[in-house]
Amino acid sequence: PTTTSHAASMASLSESQVAELTAFASELADAARAEIMPYWRKRGLAVEDKMEPGRPAPESPVTVADRNAEAAMRKLIQERYPSHGVLGEEFGSERADAELCWVLDPIDGTKSFITGKPLFGILIGLCHHGTPVIGVIDQPVLNERWVGVSSPSLTSTTLNGSPVTSDASATRLGAALLYATTPHMFGFGEETSAFERLRKAVKQPMYGCDCYAYALVASGFGPHLVCEADLGVYDYAALVPVLLGAGGCITDWAGAPLGIHSHAACRGRVLASSNATLHAEALAALAMPPGVQQGFVVKQHLQVLAPYLPPLDGRSASKHLLLDFNERTVPPPKHVTDAVVAHISSGTTQCYPAYGDINTRIAEYAGVDPTQCMITNGSDQGAQHK
Repeated sequence: PTTTSHAASMASLSESQVAELTAFASELADAARAEIMPYWRKRGLAVEDKMEPGRPAPESPVTVADRNAEAAMRKLIQERYPSHGVLGEEFGSERADAELCWVLDPIDGTKSFITGKPLFGILIGLCHHGTPVIGVIDQPVLNERWVGVSSPSLTSTTLNGSPVTSDASATRLGAALLYATTPHMFGFGEETSAFERLRKAVKQPMYGCDCYAYALVASGFGPHLVCEADLGVYDYAALVPVLLGAGGCITDWAGAPLGIHSHAACRGRVLASSNATLHAEALAALAMPPGVQQGFVVKQHLQVLAPYLPPLDGRSASKHLLLDFNERTVPPPKHVTDAVVAHISSGTTQCYPAYGDINTRIAEYAGVDPTQCMITNGSDQGAQHK
């Protein structure tokens, strides 16, 4: 992973502009602090639950502190830079396609905030043509502020004004410490399987730091990796310059740069590392294993074939696709049957004997020869479409 695309995106911003906008980002953090701290560990603080269907953790809390902090920052931006865009977690986007767009998360880690844990953070990112170029991670309780810049004229990250750099010494997963906010942020199937591979490869997985984990990696304070999913662009835009400015790496799980315009492609999946060598190893661990068809999750008991006795021994993920058609009141979704037909048509499927008339009916529904279908019981299910 490189920082070329991020540096190139700031080619039209002068050194004085970078300095001015970086100073303004700290002004925004000060304004947010002033709105948040009166509510810190305040008993009786009202908490509203936002529901976001389709996410692994669909319930997200929000408080008056979140909303007041974002409103205060938006007001300052409108007054100082009315042509700039704003994209925030609480109040949506305005002019998000502007050349310069501020991306705001007033309290990243609201669950930490409402439970009195000082590991939440104020996230402020500035994107130039959609690419994050200035970032602030501010922890007001501990009075810690990371400011990162990635530009041709200046690439740096500071903690309270002093330069910090990430740890370049840990280059193997077996020696790395990994953070994720929670294991429940990964969607069942592809994401949980990928994270499980990375989790097993590192020295120690840890949980519960929100954005603070990224700041720790950037500072070289111990952890070497952060792997997360289900993030919004407001969750990671500020993190990008902080990691890159400190000499670390941050991309999506495919190794592509993060930004406003690439959010749909990254699907909220973020990987941050203390150095490029370690980042490459982590990306390889997250990648789909060779021979596994994209779109299917091969369960652990199918990856380890030794316990199976005839006639089920000898199966492999590259040659066999086992499906479990449970009782349904509606037909399977078209994308499932299309995937089954495509896999069978590839000519790599080996099929075992099936049971009764249901096999014929499923074959007719899928539009394939009945001899190419297999029905299994639940304990023998081998693959699940994501």
